[in-house]
Amino acid sequence: MKILRDQRGAFAKLIYVDPPYGTGRRFTFDDRLAPAATRTRRDARHASWLSMLYSRLAVARDLLVPNGVVAVSIDDRRVHQVRMLLDELYGDEEFVGCIAVRTNPRGKGLRRHVATNHEYLVIYAKDRRAPEVMRGPRLGPEEAASHYRHSDERGRYAIHPLRGTDHRRRRDDQPSMFYPLFVDPATGRVASRRRRPFIVCVYPEAVGGEQRDGVWCWGHERASRNAHLLFAKRSQRGVWRVYRKTYAEEEPTLSRATSIWTDPVFSYAAGKRAADTAVGRHVFEFAKPVELLRRLVEMTTRRGTHDVALDLFAGSGALAEALAAANAADSGNRRVVAIQTRDAIDVASAAYSAGYRTIADICRARMRRACAPVKMSMRTYRVVPADPAG
Repeated sequence: MKILRDQRGAFAKLIYVDPPYGTGRRFTFDDRLAPAATRTRRDARHASWLSMLYSRLAVARDLLVPNGVVAVSIDDRRVHQVRMLLDELYGDEEFVGCIAVRTNPRGKGLRRHVATNHEYLVIYAKDRRAPEVMRGPRLGPEEAASHYRHSDERGRYAIHPLRGTDHRRRRDDQPSMFYPLFVDPATGRVASRRRRPFIVCVYPEAVGGEQRDGVWCWGHERASRNAHLLFAKRSQRGVWRVYRKTYAEEEPTLSRATSIWTDPVFSYAAGKRAADTAVGRHVFEFAKPVELLRRLVEMTTRRGTHDVALDLFAGSGALAEALAAANAADSGNRRVVAIQTRDAIDVASAAYSAGYRTIADICRARMRRACAPVKMSMRTYRVVPADPAG
């Protein structure tokens, strides 16, 4: 990671972290990234795990582009520690969300009292106010038909108020978002400047109906540039309100993700089936679900922008397969960088019998298989400790 930081600087739009968190009381990790002082601390049971993760999350922030995000997969035993680390390193104001993902519908039977059937995806931004940090997930056919209920010559579209709907957003807080728009009362068309036939002046109402005290959710320049997407309707009270259109072909997503994901394709069973197909049966037992990671990739990156996703603990290479699937779906040109240590494989395992000798071997094989159909090139580098003698 330090090599990437020194040579590439800030380059990643998404950094995905799936740390080894099912380690129990003892945690061992060949860690040359954390300072020596922290590697030898024995003052707490989880000190080595926290040191390992803290040092990586700290460097990860330097690798993010200004509108980049870091997403950490974690279970309910560790989620509070991860939140504390990210609050310290990124700031609690950069917290984007904590998504509960149902990864085991029947629940794990490892605990005596509660069968846990979910994990968390904790997301922070480098700068939450930056443009295009994250968007909602892509809609399926049924969801799209329900969401985009209107149509015109351009296609199906949804309607949203142009007025900001957060009651905390007021004119005093965002004066640049308070300005007049002008309506043609005969057609409902909207313009950013007064001219005939745009003669009705409309200001944003605050949520709750207070006149001339709210804000628009677009700035004046954007409203002027996209006036063709705006229209106005007169309410039964005689008050003109401005709305905006979002077309399905231009924005095939939800406006925001929800905080609970329950689709069966996000389960570990689905992740194992995908891994079995990619690298062989029982080669990698606990692979992350590809569709879960694909949703994350599509929410945080965009096609045609050469966005880069960085996987700090690549494992079987599930994120690379997810990114390749996203590129195949929308003809995107996203790229992925995967980091995986050369952890040796047990000689008695199915993976060893299949010819793999390290976890990195499995990751490379899956990445090659995923990249080939979408013609993504692949390069492999091995990082070795520097020779002290020079």
